[in-house]
Amino acid sequence: MGEIEADAATPVWTGAVLDRNGTRTAVPVVTGERSDAATGQRWLTADVTLAPLAASDYAIELTIVKGTETLTKLVAVRVTQ
Repeated sequence: MGEIEADAATPVWTGAVLDRNGTRTAVPVVTGERSDAATGQRWLTADVTLAPLAASDYAIELTIVKGTETLTKLVAVRVTQ
């Protein structure tokens, strides 16, 4: 699971698992959000089940669209068996 700190105006985000060539895989990325009860801080979350993936290098692509601005983050993942 991954999380990114977000302000109240940040919309929910989308995610995809990319193979080492940058091609989207069929593995879903479940996105959501949570709020810290103590501080009220909002966090965007992403959950990925890696079990269907073969041993290789992958990237989790996370995209946030705010108005006309698009922010994309890539998180590298290595699956070994």
